[in-house]
Amino acid sequence: MRTSDLDQEYTKMQRIPSLVSLCVRAVAMEIIDDGHFEGVIELPDELLDSLMMNLPPLALQGLHEHYVCSSRSFHSKSVNGGNKRQRFDAKYEGFDGVWKALFKERWPENFKRVELINKVDGAGSSVDHENDWQQLYWETHLQNCLDEAAERAMLPAFDGPYWGIVNICILNSIGYSATKADSCSKLRTLWFHCNKFGRYARCLRLSNVLCIPEISGLLVTSNLRAMVFRSIKCKSHVDGVCDLLRQNRDTLKSLEFVHCRFSSTSFSQICSCIFLEAEPHGIKSFSIKSSSVADGKKSSLPADFVSFLSSGRSLESIHLSDTSIGSKCAKWILDTLLKSSLNLITLEISDNDIRGWLSKVDRRPGECSSLLGPKLSLKSLSILNLRGCNLCQDDAEDLNYVLIHMPNLTSLDLSDNPLEDEGIRSLIPYFVKAFEKASPISDVYLQNCSLSCKGVTEFLESSQTLREPLNSLSVAENNLSRFPRCESPQY
Repeated sequence: MRTSDLDQEYTKMQRIPSLVSLCVRAVAMEIIDDGHFEGVIELPDELLDSLMMNLPPLALQGLHEHYVCSSRSFHSKSVNGGNKRQRFDAKYEGFDGVWKALFKERWPENFKRVELINKVDGAGSSVDHENDWQQLYWETHLQNCLDEAAERAMLPAFDGPYWGIVNICILNSIGYSATKADSCSKLRTLWFHCNKFGRYARCLRLSNVLCIPEISGLLVTSNLRAMVFRSIKCKSHVDGVCDLLRQNRDTLKSLEFVHCRFSSTSFSQICSCIFLEAEPHGIKSFSIKSSSVADGKKSSLPADFVSFLSSGRSLESIHLSDTSIGSKCAKWILDTLLKSSLNLITLEISDNDIRGWLSKVDRRPGECSSLLGPKLSLKSLSILNLRGCNLCQDDAEDLNYVLIHMPNLTSLDLSDNPLEDEGIRSLIPYFVKAFEKASPISDVYLQNCSLSCKGVTEFLESSQTLREPLNSLSVAENNLSRFPRCESPQY
């Protein structure tokens, strides 16, 4: 017999299931149809591993819950668990491996993203960054259910409840069997999925159509650490947001608003839900992007936002991008942060027209500005992003006297501001001192700042005091050909 014929015969033999695999599939089908898990945990390790790999997510969840209950019962009755205790612990790791495989199969792109985040977080660290893949699986599944419900709710012909029927494709992906449940079964409702898997949700994104009074009831089992709200614009949306914020106030660490429109009253209402009077909140990251947070550029931000910032002892990053705030509000925010003595690491006020926001800074050398005061500083600030704020030469000169109160700054982004050569020249005294420090500024972005070759050259000359090369420097989108005879400095 030829080699090719042997290969074909071998392939056929591989496709023929063994008696063990047939038995495993039969047990798996029994579990899927009836949900009976008694005695399954006692199966030999090889059979139990094969069984777990043959179960769809919904049935695996049932087996996992049965295992957890059995494990707790065993540990409570056993003083010296011995080998059996070790077997229970080993099986827990086995479940995590199966959940990881299911996550990778259903969301390959999300899986790559999670793995990349782990590599970045674990870089240079001896600590292994482990994921709870069961938690990640059901959190992502619930997000899919909510996204699909939001899309359905926005259809012109939609007139049903938001917590109605879940798309059959989503149900099939977790092993839903239509033979055992009719179209009105509770398993097909969004309410069931929120109630069943809400406890696994740590981070959720919610659009405005889902921010209704019922949403806090749907997610009552969740302990959310991060929330992203989109297109919140009317009072009913704000009320739904506030209910969720109150419900998750003790666990919430990250809060983001995108494409929202707030009045001063509604924004104040949201801020007041996050903190309790005379008690600091636990928010670490706060972001508002492509949204309006006040009634006009000349308006002051609400007083409750002052309290929110002042009580943010855990605040590490604040991002205010394209929020329609003017120079008055920007100055007020900086002043509040300075007075609050926060351990802030990242501050972004980008894509806002704040020209003249530091116009009252005292420019006299050696003097502390009236804005900053003698003992106020942002010593912990590492990243400052002022991209696209319409800052000009005068703003650069004012900024020079403010940056000295940010001694640990490592990244400065002034891109998309018409600073011109005079503006960058005003900042050179700061850069010279910043480059001389033991931990110097390492990332500078000056894209599209209306600089000529001469202005860039003068900046590069100031960097000769650097102890180490810059990590990042961008001067793209500047007309560097305006002085074609200008020569770059020699190093």
